[in-house]
Amino acid sequence: MAQLDSASVKTKIILSAGPLFADLGFDIVSVREIAAIAGVHFSAINYHFGTKENLYIESLRFAATLGDVDGFIQRPEVPGDDPVLQLRGIAELCLKDYLTNPESTWAIRLVAREILKPSPFADVLIEIWTPWLDHVSQLIAKIRGWDSASDEAQFHSAMFFMILDSIGQYHKIIGATAGQPVEPDWMVDQIMDLFGPKNPNP
Repeated sequence: MAQLDSASVKTKIILSAGPLFADLGFDIVSVREIAAIAGVHFSAINYHFGTKENLYIESLRFAATLGDVDGFIQRPEVPGDDPVLQLRGIAELCLKDYLTNPESTWAIRLVAREILKPSPFADVLIEIWTPWLDHVSQLIAKIRGWDSASDEAQFHSAMFFMILDSIGQYHKIIGATAGQPVEPDWMVDQIMDLFGPKNPNP
């Protein structure tokens, strides 16, 4: 049997640790439990990550970058002069990633846990998400006529991603409450109603 290279072993360990951290939290999960699920000796975790703290940080980094938002922001086919289309495109991308990639749902659960119950490592999430938050705050500021550095723009940018996470996590409950499956396009429409242009004279 071919042996996995070092990068593959690290990824395998992260993919085993991530769901445990997402469901149980940092404090409860043990290195031996992670090793058993990953199918490696617990010393492999010490070798590749040094400590459980470092493994958690790397799992959080992996989770926060699992959706290709950076790639979307750089895509030339997205009209750069239309902030509404840009914002809608990011909403569609994030929601589609959640609904079509069930293997990545642990990543969103872990990020959501970190938002709702911050660990001592929450600064890692802030560091990773700052470029995304800044980009979205600029789009929202253009749509609403705000300064992109204003408290309103920054607050709405953070809420944009938190609402996407919540909808992705609870879309089945939303559908059950509505009495029928809720289509992703409809959910994106509702998000854009919250963050899109506001008519000053409704």
